[in-house]
Amino acid sequence: MDDFRVAAARVDDADVGVPAADAWHGARALPRADVQLLLQLATAEGLTTAMLHANTGRPLQGVLSSLHNLRRQGYIDSDGSRWSIRQAGRTALELAHGESAHLELDLRTIPGVRVTAYDAGKGYHRIDLRRCPVPFRHLAFKWIESLYGTSDKPVRSSTVKTAATWVFIVLRFYADRYPSDDDLRHLDADVVRKWVAAVLPQRQPTRDAYLDHVGRRLAALVQFCEWIQMHHPSFLPPALLPATLRRAGLAEVETVCEANPIQVQTPALDPRNGVVEGQRYGNKGGIYALAGVSTPQTTGRGYG
Repeated sequence: MDDFRVAAARVDDADVGVPAADAWHGARALPRADVQLLLQLATAEGLTTAMLHANTGRPLQGVLSSLHNLRRQGYIDSDGSRWSIRQAGRTALELAHGESAHLELDLRTIPGVRVTAYDAGKGYHRIDLRRCPVPFRHLAFKWIESLYGTSDKPVRSSTVKTAATWVFIVLRFYADRYPSDDDLRHLDADVVRKWVAAVLPQRQPTRDAYLDHVGRRLAALVQFCEWIQMHHPSFLPPALLPATLRRAGLAEVETVCEANPIQVQTPALDPRNGVVEGQRYGNKGGIYALAGVSTPQTTGRGYG
């Protein structure tokens, strides 16, 4: 149970620049000690701290630390003397073991999501949560649910899938930099600038394309962070203003482009075009006839 990372299930889930196997490095799963407590509470409700201490055989301070972490994440609760696991904790435990149906979301089964034939053909009907670092899977799952529409006003599956994919990309970068974090306590403008610098501008044909590439992903991240601030504020730094993340990212794009201008590559023509001579045969519309090309002549007034 030391490592619950799961690689991409299918090729169409692989993001640009991310290998299909071992999709991210350093993204830590739930700590083994926390998983141990969740398993205890999942099999026996209403355990006291003393019972958990005796059942696990761990130092009391370690048990208290794990209980504090799990309660802060909303996975467990207490009535003052006994501990109980919440549904979020059960889902997190299932996700950590890779046994949950939530690992693959089939958007065709969601009443508030519309899946067109085109979206289904492109794989936009399915979201693989295994592309998200383990510590953030439950949070990402709840956020994705908030993107659904209603039966009367459904949203397109491509909108939901794209937003989730873009957030997963940034979360993997964060998890690589802070592998021991189980929240986003270090997320700030500096992290975003480092991510932008890691996005190879050479892959973008123009500066505007580079800005669009980064801006779209950061817009999804801002939306994700705003949702977290509303529902799980303890997961983010208290002073974080999500909108500043996108501004910092776009400013970094400008800095990168100034330091290393994107060279637009135009393929050379082989053989090279030679000089083409033509003769003008009338003023109507400024028409030219190319030398050696037979062009039907139109007779009548106004034509030569």
